[in-house]
Amino acid sequence: MNRRHLRHDDLLSISNRGTWAYGEALREMASNKKFTYVAFSRLKDLLDSPLPEELREITYVANCTNLRRVLLNSYGRPDVDIECEIFNNPGIKLTYLGYRKFLESDLKHVFAIGETRTHNQ
Repeated sequence: MNRRHLRHDDLLSISNRGTWAYGEALREMASNKKFTYVAFSRLKDLLDSPLPEELREITYVANCTNLRRVLLNSYGRPDVDIECEIFNNPGIKLTYLGYRKFLESDLKHVFAIGETRTHNQ
């Protein structure tokens, strides 16, 4: 992934707060439905991070860009331009479009379209 693309919302137009709310909604649903075999990870779980075990939204939002930067610096490939890959590689494009469609479908239950949110937010 190109170093220009450090945030989830760069490609998917989903804010860090939206990403947090989505993750929290999934965690709540799994807990309410007693899905005991579903486990969740955060970026801090994949990296050596001094963040507290129990995150709050403000801590997540304040740190997620830095965590993604560490992730990309550790595992990313600076020679890959993801926008170019999505445009030119049919497999990557289908994966991206499928993920985006799934996420948009899922998010409509977390963030309803209305006065405070449009289809592009």
